[in-house]
Amino acid sequence: MYHTAKGDFASAYKTILQTNPFPAITGMICDHLCQNKCTRVNYDSSLLIREVKRFISEQE
Repeated sequence: MYHTAKGDFASAYKTILQTNPFPAITGMICDHLCQNKCTRVNYDSSLLIREVKRFISEQE
């Protein structure tokens, strides 16, 4: 999220790959249940991690 917000998509992709070898696939098939439990929703809205990973995967 940090690198994506800064516009450093290459670093964001490398960071994602450290824990997720297939971000393009999981960005498409993830059922994003974590969004319902995201504590950020108490302030505004949940983080859209799946969409961010999908976006970063499309940049590479």
